[in-house]
Amino acid sequence: MNRSEELLQKFESVWSGSVVAKWHPSPELFAKGTARQIAEAVHVGHKTLQSAVASINFYLSRGGKNIKTARKKVIEQARELLHKMYNK
Repeated sequence: MNRSEELLQKFESVWSGSVVAKWHPSPELFAKGTARQIAEAVHVGHKTLQSAVASINFYLSRGGKNIKTARKKVIEQARELLHKMYNK
């Protein structure tokens, strides 16, 4: 096992690592995507509304103060769209 595999295994052993390791959105999704693009990508990657919203909340909490207000609003709009998508 090489060093990167060891680090990945350690990272996946904590709860936050398993969240990141189970779903791999494109690197630009949260940074540049529209609310609809984010919602659709999260919807495809998750079976339930709860896990989809949890992924968005996870991103928002990990980004914290580093997420600009305008970007945060777009991501929060994506969360609202998810509710509509799952409630159809």
